[in-house]
Amino acid sequence: MTYAYDAAGKLISQTDQLGHTTQFEYDNMDRLVKTIYADNTTATTTYDALGREIAKADQNGKVTQYEYDAQERLAAVIDALNQRTEYGYDLLNNVTSVTTQASTTNYSYDSLNRLDKVKDGTRLLADYDYDLVGNLTQKNWLMV
Repeated sequence: MTYAYDAAGKLISQTDQLGHTTQFEYDNMDRLVKTIYADNTTATTTYDALGREIAKADQNGKVTQYEYDAQERLAAVIDALNQRTEYGYDLLNNVTSVTTQASTTNYSYDSLNRLDKVKDGTRLLADYDYDLVGNLTQKNWLMV
């Protein structure tokens, strides 16, 4: 694989061993906005005025959209099939829930703000244990 960079050090192209070149384009904020593949298909990323990704289109034109809450946290993702995934947070900005059309997964944290449990509804899916200095010592995935 060979790589080419612009004067600012941004990757502008890469070429594999078969001679297939992928090109990268950036906006005036140095954010990747377009990838042009060897077969001339493209992938794009769109940003809002605050610099947050709000949409990505893949090589097949499938678009994924991103929504944010008032605290600028990711609030929802709408995929190319219009499937919506929503994210809930606590006051410390920890993800506390991930909700799809099919289910909600809840995340709880201990008094030291470490991930403690993962539940799918009322079923416990995972339990995390830590040593006295805060290192993760065990992650127990429970069969449900």
